[in-house]
Amino acid sequence: MKRRLLLITLLSLLGAVSAHAGNADLPRVTPEEFDQKILPGYGMKIVEVWASWCPHCRNTEPAVDEFTDRYSKQIPVYILDYDKYRDYAKSLGVEKIPTFLLYHQGKRVDKLQGERDVREIARWVNRYARPYFGAGFLTLPPKKLTD
Repeated sequence: MKRRLLLITLLSLLGAVSAHAGNADLPRVTPEEFDQKILPGYGMKIVEVWASWCPHCRNTEPAVDEFTDRYSKQIPVYILDYDKYRDYAKSLGVEKIPTFLLYHQGKRVDKLQGERDVREIARWVNRYARPYFGAGFLTLPPKKLTD
């Protein structure tokens, strides 16, 4: 495990591993852009605070990619790089990564921490979307069968 983490860290420093390589369309956000991209406007937005060296973040990557593939028209997801903007992330109340921050009408309504699958993320959004958009804002993907 330590070797794997060291390899991921080294590769990310060399630029060989990029954040969410599976979905290059995920928009990044910087502290300077936060006020323009996240706070204004109608609807809900998610900011995932993420780092390429974090094994829990890497494990969550497929779920976030699937979430954006399914729901990007209903709710955009932005990435905030924890390594580049650690102090800003802490000012947003991020204590560990990955952390998902949910915004509605420019106000943060909740935060979700730790590894999550796509169904957990969608249920979390639905819980907060229900008062504004009605039940079932996001249709949950089917459960995956395990062996």
